[in-house]
Amino acid sequence: AAAAAAAAAAAAGQGGPQVYDWLPERVLPAPPRRTLQTLGVPEHIRKHFQALDLEASREMEPADEMHKEVPTVFHSAACLDDLSSAPRGAAGAYGYPATVFKVVSRDDSQPYALRRLDGVRTTPAVADRVLQRWQHVRHPSVVALHDVTLQHRAVFFRHEYHAGARTLRQRCAADPAPPPEAAVWRLLAQMLLGLRAVHAQGLAFRTLGPTTILITPGMRARLGGGGIGDLLEFESPRPAEELARDDVVKLGLAVLAMATRSASVPPAAAPSALAMLAQHCSPELHALLSRMAAGTMGAEDALVEAGHAVARELDVALATSDAMHAQLAMEYQSSRMLRLLIKMGWINERPGDMAQWSESEGRYVLKLARDAIFHQVDANGAPVLDAGHVIQSLAKLDAGADEHVVLSSRDGKNLLVASYRDVRVALEEAFQELYSASS
Repeated sequence: AAAAAAAAAAAAGQGGPQVYDWLPERVLPAPPRRTLQTLGVPEHIRKHFQALDLEASREMEPADEMHKEVPTVFHSAACLDDLSSAPRGAAGAYGYPATVFKVVSRDDSQPYALRRLDGVRTTPAVADRVLQRWQHVRHPSVVALHDVTLQHRAVFFRHEYHAGARTLRQRCAADPAPPPEAAVWRLLAQMLLGLRAVHAQGLAFRTLGPTTILITPGMRARLGGGGIGDLLEFESPRPAEELARDDVVKLGLAVLAMATRSASVPPAAAPSALAMLAQHCSPELHALLSRMAAGTMGAEDALVEAGHAVARELDVALATSDAMHAQLAMEYQSSRMLRLLIKMGWINERPGDMAQWSESEGRYVLKLARDAIFHQVDANGAPVLDAGHVIQSLAKLDAGADEHVVLSSRDGKNLLVASYRDVRVALEEAFQELYSASS
């Protein structure tokens, strides 16, 4: 070990790899070990996103007749409607036969939620005006509208797609027990923030309800259906103040339905629903929903009364941001190492006519570096599977650290002392040479 250290020190001032024909007297101790589970996101987060990917990759059977209802500019379509609860062709939440698909655009390869409305009489000019009004509305609690088109005698609204999303009515039907009041406050605060952002631009949803509000993974509420009401009621304009007040009333009734686990609460049934709610909720929540359902306050006023819930939501958002930043840092480590491994895999020990190329000059240094990183053994010759050593070494290689490392040939007859910077330069030169040969 002392001899190896002396060799490394001697090479430190000479600016390049040096070859020695002796071995250290004993094996150097391995650094503290890490496991593969410490690389990348934790297992439960990985499974969460794996489930969302599986949800987003669902498709209808190739022979399904519903493929004919989707414009050809999309592919990988899957029907998002619960066909067992309502017959096809029945009027939905918007008063027209409607179907919602998950699709993937052929233009940008991104998934979208495509809502088809049949029987709507309108013109392309109206659709363009609606899109111009809504395409700039971007808020975490609002499902973004990306396009409105007329095809196949139907109107298509292309909204943002959220894998794993369920409507508020579906979530309530899945759990008959009333939700905790803290959950009601949290979702209400999110929805009020989104509603305020929409009203601030002089717009209104017009169609809010348990079937148009989405609950997405992470207990996030998102207001859906933006732009649809504008197109359907284009011929019947109303004052913005009246539309905004109507939105608040409908949102209050939707939250009241959630808090009482009802399918819906029409305005006439609001007093009885509020009486039921008073039995198991705080006076503050009861008073706020009463005023919202009565139409005596706007979204801004409702947010003031829900200020404590907004503050708690900010606490959650800040904590989530910190956690996601930590996970992003871990994924940054994973991605930089993957790039290195791909390059090393392309270069090291290529077969055929390039076999000699892989064993000469700087490529030989890469081969020895790979052995030093991945093929460690202990004093008895047993494999050492130390993820900590691999992760630390790849990180230093990616950064081009000046630290020196002793590399041994496979027959043990030669040693080479090189810095991580030297290995990094050899890697990039070999990759550029390989890339030039491939083009």
